[in-house]
Amino acid sequence: MPVSITSYASLATFSGSRLASADITALNSSTTLLQTLSSAAIASLSAAAIRAFDTNGISALTTTQAAALTATQVGFLSSTLVNGLTTSQVAALNFRNVASLSTSAINGLSETNAAALTSNAVGALTSSQLSRFTITNIDNLSTAGISSLSASAIAGLSSTLLNAMTTSQIAAIS
Repeated sequence: MPVSITSYASLATFSGSRLASADITALNSSTTLLQTLSSAAIASLSAAAIRAFDTNGISALTTTQAAALTATQVGFLSSTLVNGLTTSQVAALNFRNVASLSTSAINGLSETNAAALTSNAVGALTSSQLSRFTITNIDNLSTAGISSLSASAIAGLSSTLLNAMTTSQIAAIS
């Protein structure tokens, strides 16, 4: 049974699996308390707890906490929560985690967040995920990221997105 976070002076050793969605809702307004959760606690949050974050709470996670999110947890992020991630949090996400983003969550990537994707993260994107990118998001991908795309991901790009690529990005495909 979940225990209310308000009964703990410190959350540093608190088990994330015991945090209920109501606890995360309460933590959304307390950056200080939220940032005391360990990486292990973050990695053990349930689907309901992940979905209880709001944009304030998700953006308050430290980069270490964001990096601790599992691929399954990242798969639970909505486009609104993805939009709430900071560029340093996006850069901290493991490439397997980025590959877990739903196509609807990809819609939440801002221009700066798309630019923050590491080349490994870009290389992990599927053609379905890439097809949800905006022209500006495609334009903001690094050439190193473009060069790491799989052949099937490139083959799935629309002519609109291919035409949006810079000369350097096109050269990186070859």
